[in-house]
Amino acid sequence: MYKYYFILLKLLKFNYRNLKSIVNLSILISTFICVTLIPISLSVINGFEENIVSKIISFDGYSRVYLDEIDIKHYNPLDDTSFLTPFYESQGLVKTADGSEAVTIFSYLDLYNPIYNIIYISKENNEGVFIGKSLYDKLFLSIPDDSVEKKIILVDSDNTIENVEVLGIFQTHIPLYDEHFVLSNMKEYPVTGFIADKNIYDTLNSNIKDFFYTYNERYYDFLKWLNSYDMPIFILLLSIIFIVIVNNIFCFNIDLTNRNIDSYILNLLGLSSKQIYLIYFYKYILISFLGILLGTFTSIILIYMQLNYDLIKIPKEIYFASSIPLSIKMKYFLYVPLIILFQSVYFLIVGRRSSNVL
Repeated sequence: MYKYYFILLKLLKFNYRNLKSIVNLSILISTFICVTLIPISLSVINGFEENIVSKIISFDGYSRVYLDEIDIKHYNPLDDTSFLTPFYESQGLVKTADGSEAVTIFSYLDLYNPIYNIIYISKENNEGVFIGKSLYDKLFLSIPDDSVEKKIILVDSDNTIENVEVLGIFQTHIPLYDEHFVLSNMKEYPVTGFIADKNIYDTLNSNIKDFFYTYNERYYDFLKWLNSYDMPIFILLLSIIFIVIVNNIFCFNIDLTNRNIDSYILNLLGLSSKQIYLIYFYKYILISFLGILLGTFTSIILIYMQLNYDLIKIPKEIYFASSIPLSIKMKYFLYVPLIILFQSVYFLIVGRRSSNVL
């Protein structure tokens, strides 16, 4: 490699009027764009999915079991588990003078966990309900003043009618919750079932675990719909990678074709055809490595800036977050470099097998 050093410097010298330099630049730019784009795109895709899943889990629990689906021998060990949170859930109806809506009434019944982490309780000693922003706007069109105490008529599945106070409003930006959920901190509800977080769920006995529904099972259709958008994006990203591969192969072969005079001079200096081919191969490796290095560095900087400064905002009304969420995994930065590595190995194998590569 050392004896090729000065030759490589000559071959890498840039001249914008020279087709050979433009070929080198094309390999560099295509590799740079691909290495920059793929990790950011995959981080955004995964970030959106994790953002939504985290909201579902924080709002609705990781897994739950319903008492009407288990017998007494399974209930006793659950009731003795202090780490499980009892909850109440019922289908119901809310009504005001401005409108009505079918809702799911949900409440934690654990006194030490009064209500959800996503809700700020300003009236902690009061019993009442929290409703989503979209539902609130529908039910209180004619009462915009926040200083006025607001009450709703709440009817559960047992036809129990209550006139309850609205303690506050939550907003997850998920229509299912903001439009159709009522969160209650009233204590007189019966226990419908138990909620377990992921750590507790993983430690449960398999006989008991079979009765639990994870968020994946409860929201299977929604998550399947959400994941259906991944395939077109993956196809687009694969198309970009394919274009880069084709471009690099084309540029590499064009470079070999356009350097007949250079190859002839190197051959006169005593280098064999395979040695000359290796010089061009090393040049391709150096250009690709530079593109990978610059692309990786750029993608890390852009991801860091988005995570820390939320540079790219999105309207909350359109999606479930106010800025583009990102979830980084190391493997996202390895896909394109590995593909380019395999492509380089292909070039090397072709050069060694061919008796006359130039």
